[in-house]
Amino acid sequence: MAEIINSLADLKGGAAAVQAEAPKHVQKLDKLGRAYATGKRKNAIAKVWIKPGSGKIVVNGRAVEVFFARPVLRMVLTQPLQLVDRLTQYDVMVSVNGGGLSGQAGAVRHGISKALTYYEPALRSPLKKEGFLTRESPPQLPVLEALISRRQHQPVSGFKRRSSDRLFCCSNHGLRGNLN
Repeated sequence: MAEIINSLADLKGGAAAVQAEAPKHVQKLDKLGRAYATGKRKNAIAKVWIKPGSGKIVVNGRAVEVFFARPVLRMVLTQPLQLVDRLTQYDVMVSVNGGGLSGQAGAVRHGISKALTYYEPALRSPLKKEGFLTRESPPQLPVLEALISRRQHQPVSGFKRRSSDRLFCCSNHGLRGNLN
């Protein structure tokens, strides 16, 4: 059953064997030879498939230049491919929804980074150093601020504004006071 350890030297030898086994990342591909990953940022979710190709990027059935018209957004989603010099080696198909354009571009970048690591596990280290594999979660208010803002938007019970509450000012006659 279990081995009996008689000395501390035996214990050290067993621990070294356990530490030598580092987690190995293996290639994850589907039946069509594509790597699939899901990227998220804020409220946007992107489903990304990459396969060997000429560098064509298609987002929701449209070219990337049409979907992301601003050059800054296109730059954001091609950052992981440029970092590892694979810009013209993979075709990328993306389905993205939720959030705004900036969040969607960030979600696509996150998905491309994860898909690259699934296709080529050796790329995990440089992508991780640049922070492309980290998900940026939606911003959340601290609990106290959320409670305060909720209280501020509660209607005050028993107070109803009437027309007689307004002040009347007539500059012609110098009168100040209520209408009634």
